[in-house]
Formats: sequence, structure tokens, C-alpha cells
Amino acid sequence: MTELPRAARAYVCAVAVVCMAAIGLAIPHVHHVADVLSLCGLIVLCASVLTVSETDSQFDVNLGFVLGITAILVTGAAGAMLVAGASALGYVRGGRPLVKRIFNAAQCALAGGASGLVYEALGGKVHTLQPGDFPRVIFVLVCVVVVYGLVNHSLVWAVICFSQGLSLRHQWRQAVPLTSSPYLAYGFLGLLMAALWVNVNPVTATLLLIPLLVTRTTFTNYVEQQRAYDATVAALIQAVETKDHYTRGHSERVAGGSVLIAEQLGLRQEKVKALRYAGMLHDVGKMGVPTRVLQKHGRLTGPEADAIRAHPARGLEMLGDIEFLQEALGGIYHHHERMDGKGYPLGLKGPEIPEFARVIMVADAFDSMTSNRSYRPAMSIERAIDELVACSGLQFDPVMVEAMVTALHARGWRVQGAEEARLPRMEVGSPRAGNGDSPPDTPLLPRQVSAYSSVETDS
Repeated sequence: MTELPRAARAYVCAVAVVCMAAIGLAIPHVHHVADVLSLCGLIVLCASVLTVSETDSQFDVNLGFVLGITAILVTGAAGAMLVAGASALGYVRGGRPLVKRIFNAAQCALAGGASGLVYEALGGKVHTLQPGDFPRVIFVLVCVVVVYGLVNHSLVWAVICFSQGLSLRHQWRQAVPLTSSPYLAYGFLGLLMAALWVNVNPVTATLLLIPLLVTRTTFTNYVEQQRAYDATVAALIQAVETKDHYTRGHSERVAGGSVLIAEQLGLRQEKVKALRYAGMLHDVGKMGVPTRVLQKHGRLTGPEADAIRAHPARGLEMLGDIEFLQEALGGIYHHHERMDGKGYPLGLKGPEIPEFARVIMVADAFDSMTSNRSYRPAMSIERAIDELVACSGLQFDPVMVEAMVTALHARGWRVQGAEEARLPRMEVGSPRAGNGDSPPDTPLLPRQVSAYSSVETDS
């Protein structure tokens, strides 16, 4: 809890207090106590035995949501709040911190209570589902699912934004799809389970969870596969940075900067993940460059510069057959292109350059300028931003530069060998900030690998 920013801590406490007050008001209105206890036991069991890694929860099959919808139809709003709140008792085995368990239970309980009230307000029948209730109950269920999803994800994405300083507007774009088709499918399963629960028996209804458990196992295997992918990428990065120790940590920082830009642009999580891979592996082709060239102090000769310029093509050759990196290849191969067409390897111009490459170009240049090298000290963050703005439209995509600068002002940048730095507010389109220096007429840095680069990157 102490690791959260003050605003996030206050928000979590407020949600927990509101939830406890709501549960206190709901307890006198709880009916069908046996059903409430049975559903509480099921949700605790699912949360205890079948916990997926916290970082991979987006791949989880939401059994809790199915049981929550069932609880609304079987026990009403008051009972649904208790069932959802009981999930906090089940996340011990996964090692989830207490504060997260409390917050998750609180936001689920509030979502369950709110959607339960909507169900009852729309005339939904509690603990009785008959053929005559259809198809009207389907319309009511859709409303319940929408309310549950909106309340649930609004609370979750708000705490993420408070914790990480993200834009609520951009994060909301990613939250909205989570309230649509997957949750509607879970809602209909909850409806079917509730119908069996009240018209047959709870044991028969519980059998519906078996196919969900099988699906969940499949997703768990997928998560393990993703971890193997990450381990492969990490091994490749380590091999690159073993050859070029002056860029130690560069790949991770470029990946982080690329993610900053992508999130500021509101890209979907799938694209953000692929872009992160591209940023981490953008220099993997340097494994084919002689170590003496990579670690040379001072200017490079013509043949040495040519060897460096070949690293995007070498990276494409190395990674071209790896299936999970296919979307990242465009960023890896073209991250040294320029908007004015004077880059390499193909001299692409403007929108011809893949989007991933246009993102990585900015993140790569920014990290290079703000990191120490053997041939020059690091620039200040403010000066590096000045150079990005000065080269916007010529070397860099102006949209990507604006997104990077906006994200830096909002979230800061963890520079090499220093703590995270935050910047004063500055408009991208304004005159250059800092000391007011005009753009230099000569290259800024001693080593200029590309004859076309105004701003140095790790060429």
C-alpha cells in the first residue's frame, strides 16, 4: 500500500469504505441464505485453486463474473454483493498482496450490487426463472451486464490511472471493449446457471463450470507460452548488450519509451505488446556486427559505418522466421528510416514507414541522447526534447514526437543511472524550451554513424 502514490492510496481506501458501508446496509436485506453461502463457497474455491498470475489476468476466464451474475438472479442485489465480496478470501494462494485482494473484492462487490439493483429495478425476478420470463429476461440481463462491466472497469481503470499517471481518456478506450462481447457471453452462462440452480438443483448448475475450467486451463497454457516468448526476447537482448556494453539497458528503455508513446496514442494492448517486443529487439542485428566496431571510441570509417547500417537487415534475417515476432519486424527493420526519406535501409518516406518504426525512431533517439556513451556525456532531458522537436517532420513523425513529449511530462523518464525525472509542462508546438539555443549547424555528437541523421541514435 505504501508503494502506491498518495492519490491512488486515497482512492483505494475510499472504494473500500464505500463497499463496507454498502454491505452493511445490504445485510438486513439478504434472503436465500443457503444459496448465498453456497455461491460464496464456489467463488472462494475458484479464486483459491485457479489463480492466474496477476500480470496475466487479462488472459483469465472470469469465473467470478459468471458466479456474480448467477448470484444476482438467485439471491438479488444484497446477496450478490456478499458473494462478490467473498472473492477476497480466495486470492491467498496466488500471492496477491492484501491491498489488491481488498480492492478487487470491493470493486466486484460494488459492481455486483449496482447491477443487482438494476436487475430488480427492471422487474427481474429473484430466485425464480420460468419459461414465461423469456425473452424479456434477456434484455434485462444485457442491461445488468453492461452496468456490471462499466462499474467494474471504471473502478479498476481509475486506480490504474491514479497509480501510473495515465490519461483516463486513453485508458477508457481500452476499458470499453471489456464491457462488450466476452462479458455478454459470461452473462448468458450466468443466466443458464441460475435457471438450473433454481429449477433443477445447485449441483447440476455447478457442472456448467467444468467447460469453463477447461478453457481456463487452455488460457493458462497460453500464458506460459507468453512467458517463454519473453524469456527468448530477454536472452537475445542480453546477447546484444554483452557485445556493446555501453548500451546496457538501452533496449529495455527504448521498449519503455515506445510503450509510453503507444499508450499516449491509445493503441490497443495487443499492438502495445508487439511494439514492446519491437523496441526491445530493434538492435538485435548488432550481434552480426564486429565487437571492435560496436565498442570503438571516436568516428567510424566508411566500411565500419556500413557494417553498422546493416544491422536492421541482419535483425530481420535473424527474426524473420519467429512467428510471434511477425508484427514487430517492420519496426525492427525500418527504425532508422527518416520522414524526409534520407534514412536507411530503404529510404522510405513519411507514411511509407511502418507505424512501429516511427514510434521506435523517437524512443531510440531520445534514450540515446539522454544516456552516457564512451564518446560523450548524456544530454539533459530538456535538451533532448528540444532536439526531438527541432527534428520533428524531418527525421521524426510529428505525431510520435508530440505523444512522447506529452507522455514525458505526465509520467517522467527513468534516465540511465538516475531516478525518474519529471519535466515542467511544455507545449510541443511552442518555441524551443530550455536555454533557448538554436539548432546547431553541425552534428550534435562526435560519432555520427548515419550521414543523414540530425539527431544521433544507436545506429
